[in-house]
Amino acid sequence: MAVNNISDFADDPSAQFNTLLSNKLSGVPYSRHSDEKLDNLFIAQGREVDPVKRMAMVNEFEKHVLTQAYSFPLLWYQRIVANHKKVKGWDLQPSHFAGQSLVDVWLDQ
Repeated sequence: MAVNNISDFADDPSAQFNTLLSNKLSGVPYSRHSDEKLDNLFIAQGREVDPVKRMAMVNEFEKHVLTQAYSFPLLWYQRIVANHKKVKGWDLQPSHFAGQSLVDVWLDQ
């Protein structure tokens, strides 16, 4: 068993699902499974430009992942940051990897 959180530079399926793919497409998955349906759905969703159609493909991918359970994502990370009321000019970003400039942050004394 391996516990691995999903925390990448972008909240996008093409960046997030690399641990759920077949060993053929990704060197990261622990299960070492082979599932062409997952691979094909992953490739197709990455090429789809219509957001509604892409979301449908992503949902189908997720359903298949959870049904087959080669690798089962138990935890989903949600970023919560508490700041003191005197901290001004800082906006919460959806990732640890973006928006970390503190140039506009100041303390209201």
